[in-house]
Amino acid sequence: MGSKTEQSQTEQSKPCVCGRHHPLPKSVVWVDESLPQRLVEWALQQGWQRIFLVADIHTYAAAGGWVVQELRSVGLQVETEVFENAKGLLPDEAAVSRVQGRMTQVDPNGLVAVGSGVINDIVRYTSDAAGLPYVSVATAPSMDGYASSVAAMQFSGLKVTTPAQAPLAIFSAPSVLQAAPGELLQAGFGDLAGKAISLMDWKLAHFLYGEYFCPVVYAGVRQSLATVVAKVQKLRVRDSSSVVDLFQGLVNSGMAMAMVGNSRPASGSEHHCSHYWDFIAYEGQRPHTLHGLQVGFATHWMDRFYDFALRLPTWRQPDLPWLGMEWENSVTSEFGPMAPVVLAAQQEKSDFLRAQSLAFHNNPTALKQWLKQDLELLREVVQGLVTMGIQPGLQDNADLNQLHLNAEMLAQTFRQARFLRSRYTVFDFLAGQGMLEQAIGTVLQTAVQP
Repeated sequence: MGSKTEQSQTEQSKPCVCGRHHPLPKSVVWVDESLPQRLVEWALQQGWQRIFLVADIHTYAAAGGWVVQELRSVGLQVETEVFENAKGLLPDEAAVSRVQGRMTQVDPNGLVAVGSGVINDIVRYTSDAAGLPYVSVATAPSMDGYASSVAAMQFSGLKVTTPAQAPLAIFSAPSVLQAAPGELLQAGFGDLAGKAISLMDWKLAHFLYGEYFCPVVYAGVRQSLATVVAKVQKLRVRDSSSVVDLFQGLVNSGMAMAMVGNSRPASGSEHHCSHYWDFIAYEGQRPHTLHGLQVGFATHWMDRFYDFALRLPTWRQPDLPWLGMEWENSVTSEFGPMAPVVLAAQQEKSDFLRAQSLAFHNNPTALKQWLKQDLELLREVVQGLVTMGIQPGLQDNADLNQLHLNAEMLAQTFRQARFLRSRYTVFDFLAGQGMLEQAIGTVLQTAVQP
């Protein structure tokens, strides 16, 4: 049995309860064992004659060859670009240049991305720059960006989110998703699990400073997460319907980002940690590892930081960010060529906090009540991460070895990650209370205790 979800490409006729008109996601989503036939029907309806398909060696074997054969069987011209270095492939300048060069030669009507995170970001970015449409053939439920209209690129070593385009359609098959490598299922669950923290960070910023918040988008992401967490035991053994639920939950997260126009509903402090780990990997301090595994591991740590923050009995008026010359020099030293991006993000955050400083809502008891249902779900999420093999502690160093991190790297992550984005998170709250260093020490000390 297959399923189809189709969303209008126009804005809602009535404003949401949050007061905004949300642009509804435009992607058509098919999850069906007749994947190649569905894609062929769609391509013919669009009038495509020349198609440029991008994959890596593993995703080509999983679905790419199947798709190419079916497309060519009806007379469509299909050219391919298959990356051989699937393990170390990044959405960076080199990959973009390679696809752009080949795309110029092919002169396609549209592109097909066969893969998951990296392949889709490369194609999303390059197709948008060329003004060409693209569709996605998903090979693993490993990340939340399938339906996203932004591309998570890695330029000069730093993860940057750039405006791009959502795919016109997303195709997959339950058997393809179910056959994905185990670490990709782990990564997908880890990426979705991180929404427990990103939603809390969003609510935190709304509660404290009145940042825009949409309860409808929040509820949709939360429900997707809760549905998958409830089936984690079945997901662990690759139950087909549970794997499809994970995939749909990740797609829904991408649609939520498109609805609000940024990644706020699906990316918070847990993602900022992951971005920092990507940066130090680029610097050669550790190998690159899967984004979702990093996000899942970071979710454990952010759970601890929230525990610390919500135990504070009283708050003071927050310290405002200081962006003096000494700080700018330290950013330049830490982030090198990406320092201007970091400086701009922090200037934006500082401007927001200064403008809203008098509106600071100083009520610890009310915040705990506001986050009550989120904390309850977080408990289930943390247990789900353990079930999926993403462990919480430092006792046996299993996850640190898997992610090539150590305690010193973690401490530096917790100090620096908040600078990578303009988004307010629990890290910024603790820094504003003058408690971040104490929180880092307490969290790390607690984590090494048996």
